[in-house]
Amino acid sequence: MAPHTGSATPEQIDALLNFLDEHRDLARGRLRSLEGKVQAKRLWDELCNTLNSMGGCIKTVQQWQKVWFDRKHLAKKAAADSRRSASMTGGGPSVAPQLSHSELKVLSIIGDGFGDRQIGARVPAFTETNESRPSTYSQGSQLQQQSLDLII
Repeated sequence: MAPHTGSATPEQIDALLNFLDEHRDLARGRLRSLEGKVQAKRLWDELCNTLNSMGGCIKTVQQWQKVWFDRKHLAKKAAADSRRSASMTGGGPSVAPQLSHSELKVLSIIGDGFGDRQIGARVPAFTETNESRPSTYSQGSQLQQQSLDLII
């Protein structure tokens, strides 16, 4: 019989979230060094084996990572929708949708402000250096001279 690769059971999702809550660096993608990548692979393999042994669906490591990515995306989207709805004008009671327990848990795992809009965050378009540069004319002359040297 082929493994069931459909939707994860609520128990598998709870186990996924609990594991990632205990390993927040893994959940946040902060294991980037060489040793960190080895640790991340080991942790994802461990999590995959645990989730697959629970019954329900069977997935590869990449598929479980996709489940986590999708959960993060949907939780951030729900939080943004809720904030947007709560700040609407027009009077009357707020119709902001309530976040589910699962969405709140995902948001607590990824941390406060993760994915929030950052007002005023700017990166300079060009970095300035104190090096002196040859003028455009002299750069062109240098390139022509190098080209001539290659032809000869």
